Amino acid sequence: MSLTTYSLYLAAVAVLVLSPGPTMLMCMTASLNEGKSGALASAVGSISAVLGIMTLSALGLGALLATSEIAFHPGQGDRSFLSHLARREDILQQG
Repeated sequence: MSLTTYSLYLAAVAVLVLSPGPTMLMCMTASLNEGKSGALASAVGSISAVLGIMTLSALGLGALLATSEIAFHPGQGDRSFLSHLARREDILQQG
């Protein structure tokens, strides 16, 4: 990855992190409910999550998920089992 591309990527991530959204709402809620310590903890957690996602993206996890159907749908068997249980429960309630 060239330095220009990496710089543009960092700028885009910074804009997303600094713009108001769910993360900002979470930090504001934590500050109102828990004070400065809660706001600081939620901000550190949010920044850690963004850095983790950014690291995984830089390592190519997005490309792996885009090209591998097995990696993209790891819990497909679990979902089909859960839908089977839901249908079974629905049939039991109707009968």
